[in-house]
Amino acid sequence: DIIRRSAIAAIDSSNDPRSVDVLLYWAENGSTARLRNAAINGLGSFINDPKVIEFLKKTVLKKPRSSQNSILAIIENNKDVSWKPILEELHGASNDARFKERISNLIQKLN
Repeated sequence: DIIRRSAIAAIDSSNDPRSVDVLLYWAENGSTARLRNAAINGLGSFINDPKVIEFLKKTVLKKPRSSQNSILAIIENNKDVSWKPILEELHGASNDARFKERISNLIQKLN
């Protein structure tokens, strides 16, 4: 796992568009949350790629909280208002007050 995370970090630092498919694979199929989140963080460099946007939008609604937090950080840096409906859905589906507050703050930043 440590070696894979290091490899993902190296791929992430390359900013090479050819790495998108590799990052998508590991973000979906990584054996641990740390590995999946490292790949998700790497996808933040390619937030304008339609495949990345589609993956992140479906993943933020179903993955564990750590992955959701990684995606929220990407959204916060991207500041794209098209995320607002997804964030509202995520907010409505959560029963965690602190997480809902984070989502609400992010929605306000997007306005």
